[in-house]
Amino acid sequence: MVEFMRRGHGNDSLLLDDLDHEILRILEEDCTLTYHEIAKRIGRSPWTVRHRIERLRRMGIIKGCRAVVDYKALSYSEVILFFNVPPRTWRRLGLHEVSGNGQGIIHN
Repeated sequence: MVEFMRRGHGNDSLLLDDLDHEILRILEEDCTLTYHEIAKRIGRSPWTVRHRIERLRRMGIIKGCRAVVDYKALSYSEVILFFNVPPRTWRRLGLHEVSGNGQGIIHN
């Protein structure tokens, strides 16, 4: 599978090939893997993997890497998330009531 990407990134190719997609799939599963570990999985050299990942970063396709935290393992019974949502979008999101000073807690 080959997918066309946007132009205008210097010497970067405008194509992502199967190898790029495989590297992206592996990184989505575990972005802490080393170039060596990824290279073993795909049967390529660590230098090839490094070059591809750096190219994907330059192209803006890879934006970063995040940890997924298991809050239950930390013995947290509740997690509170804060979002900055304009009032005009509350109904569209199914949010109906605001408590506090109008900038506080939104109940569904």
